[in-house]
Amino acid sequence: MKFLLFVWGSWLLVFPVQAQWQWLNPYPNPYANQVVRFVDANRGFVVQSTGTLLRTDDAGQHWREERRDDNLVSVDFSRDGTGFLLNRAGVLWRSADAGATWVRVSAAPQPAPSAYYGPNPPPLQLTYARVHAISADTVVEVGANATLRRSVNGGRTWTVAQLGPDVRDISSSCFVSGRVGFVGAGGGRIYKTTDGGATWAKRSEVSYEPSAITLLYFLNSRVGFARRGYRDLLRTADGGLTWALYTHSFLEGIVDMHFANERVGLAVGEYGVMYATDSGGLSWTAVGAAATGGLYGGTQWNGVRFTSPTDAYAVGQGRQGTIVRTTDAGRTWQGLSPLVGNVLDVVFPGHGLDGYALTTNGLLKTGDGGDTWAVLPFGGSGNQLACPDARTLLVAGNSAQVHRSDDGGRTWTVAQLKPTLGTPYGVQLLSLCMVDTQTGYVSGDYNGLDQLFARTTDGGRTWQTLTSASAVGLRHLHFVSASVGFAVRYGELYTTRDGGQNWQSVNAPYFRSVADVYFVDAQVGYVIGEEGYVQKTTDGGRTWAATPLNRSRSYGSGHPAHVQFRDREVGCVQDDNGSIFRTTDGGRTWLWERDLGSQAMGYTQGGRALVLGGGGGMLVRNADIAGHVPFEGHVLTPVALTDSSALLAATLRHPACFVDSVGFEYAPAAGPGFVQAQTVAAFPVPWYGGDSVRAAVPRGLRPATAYRMRLRFTHNGARFYSADTVFTTPALVAPEPAAYPNPTTGYVRVVPPQSPPATSIEVYSLQGRHVRHGSGRGIDLTSLPAGLYLLRVSVGNQVYRRRIEKH
Repeated sequence: MKFLLFVWGSWLLVFPVQAQWQWLNPYPNPYANQVVRFVDANRGFVVQSTGTLLRTDDAGQHWREERRDDNLVSVDFSRDGTGFLLNRAGVLWRSADAGATWVRVSAAPQPAPSAYYGPNPPPLQLTYARVHAISADTVVEVGANATLRRSVNGGRTWTVAQLGPDVRDISSSCFVSGRVGFVGAGGGRIYKTTDGGATWAKRSEVSYEPSAITLLYFLNSRVGFARRGYRDLLRTADGGLTWALYTHSFLEGIVDMHFANERVGLAVGEYGVMYATDSGGLSWTAVGAAATGGLYGGTQWNGVRFTSPTDAYAVGQGRQGTIVRTTDAGRTWQGLSPLVGNVLDVVFPGHGLDGYALTTNGLLKTGDGGDTWAVLPFGGSGNQLACPDARTLLVAGNSAQVHRSDDGGRTWTVAQLKPTLGTPYGVQLLSLCMVDTQTGYVSGDYNGLDQLFARTTDGGRTWQTLTSASAVGLRHLHFVSASVGFAVRYGELYTTRDGGQNWQSVNAPYFRSVADVYFVDAQVGYVIGEEGYVQKTTDGGRTWAATPLNRSRSYGSGHPAHVQFRDREVGCVQDDNGSIFRTTDGGRTWLWERDLGSQAMGYTQGGRALVLGGGGGMLVRNADIAGHVPFEGHVLTPVALTDSSALLAATLRHPACFVDSVGFEYAPAAGPGFVQAQTVAAFPVPWYGGDSVRAAVPRGLRPATAYRMRLRFTHNGARFYSADTVFTTPALVAPEPAAYPNPTTGYVRVVPPQSPPATSIEVYSLQGRHVRHGSGRGIDLTSLPAGLYLLRVSVGNQVYRRRIEKH
């Protein structure tokens, strides 16, 4: 099956293909933050580890995504509010209005890779880590490969500064003013500039072993701090000539620091440490969790910034959230990002706009298809959610309890189930399925013991325990009627035809390590296995056909974990590594999108949109699930073009998926489309955004001919095409006529064999007398007397004049 990919826009767009997934909840998102900068007391920006740029206009109370780029690493603002945004490849954006809008201004050159990497983007040869906004026009980019680039015209043109032939990397940098700055390198070396980064001189070397300077911060041109390796914190009071070592062991973990003035400062770092000083860094006091010894496991603060002597922000990854704020110079901190648990289940009854998301911290509700979410007053804990209609909710929870609400989650009742051994303590209900508003089933156990399987016939108000031995260990319940159902038991598929009293194993090829089962209706169902196969039935489970989920390469992303279908054709599979596979043709072909981080899903907006839920309360939505493809291709004007050859070019972005092969198809535009098209393999070109491809057509094109061209690429066994475009080869350039031999004794050839013949050849004496007429490719001058003559040669509309000597 072939898919047609149309492209709107160009490769200069900032948002990658993942932007077709709209972030819904929470705000800000829970991903780790790397850099924080504020333009004023209210407007601030945060660069996340995922390449997302967040923005607030109200001092951190609300955040929104400003833009995305997979490789964003740094943002900085000059004193007048001019901003610069940098990605790892050295692409730079500039803002002249305090971050309200951004314009791409330049891209750093990237050398070609040393090896061919197939159709996927080659790795970067040069990476950039930090940008410093010195002024509205002066900006400095710092690369990890000892690269220092400086521009004095807002990033349009650049000069490269050198630290020395033996400097191979730059691990830290800072600027005190428009002229004074410092960088740290390997071997404990520190360099200083006094001309805004144009030239650099070695200031000191503070290492007794080959360790890098991983942090540099100068309070002014004299007082500064340096972190040596990943341990020692040093202080200088003479501009970096000499350094003193701090003896406080906890200061070894500092990652970033900032001062509000020459006395008040904050330092943050690994293990959640936060330190404050009011003495210009002579002494430091632990604040926040570090003040009580409560260092958070897994917590790290990556950046800190003051907006006033009392107000500051810290960003990173922590149990208080990813962004925190202090209004008392660091003594106390308030989380600005919501602490939302992992999303366990997402349900939109009838694929409507009303929906619910069950998390490890509670229950969320939306009434607009996911645009906004509100916390419901749910005081229990749950593992799975079922909604037979928009107002009725059932949550299978712990201690063998089913929570039920019939008013959309405002009030709740609890049904206590009775396990086989009689004690509900510790029994987790792990699977819940409601066939309709009255009939449903639930299963669970206590760490593999004290199994529980129960049925309700009154909408979940009461439950009857079924004690059949064949019902032990059932998971992933899915009933197509009150009596017919399917479930997974210890990696095998089971079915019942009598309402769960008895269960029988279903045997079919590839039914090994079954992970989940889903039926669209009584006839069509799907089963996924951890080995990467999808089984489909169209006769209610009597026969099954297997299809490989992943056709691209040996399965390495994860193991299929969840399956759900909107109807018989449109469905989705999630694996345990955050990737999803989507189909729009009943499972014949699958689109594979990686690293979306989801573990729950539900269809909404009449089935047109798919909502995914994941870690940290993540909820994202794609509003056109049937038409969305995770690629963006665009054919460009050929880079080079002659009358018989071409160098074709295109851009192809596929950051969330693999592309297995890429090529160009071309055919004469006057012909029947691409029926008789030629194909040439494409190769990646660094660095044009990391995703441009080219292909050489060395020969075979016809001159003065229009050709239709498109990009063809293969993903997971299916072919995709970009929109086509047309290019025209130039006409064949005929060589100008030349009289030869010259001098001559007789016949003179004036038109070469590969050129069209002359329409007329006229011979004149030097006095202007017409002496001979001819046409074709030459003329015979044998009978003319010796002397000099003038030839007038007409070839088409062109007239050429030549002089010839007759002997």
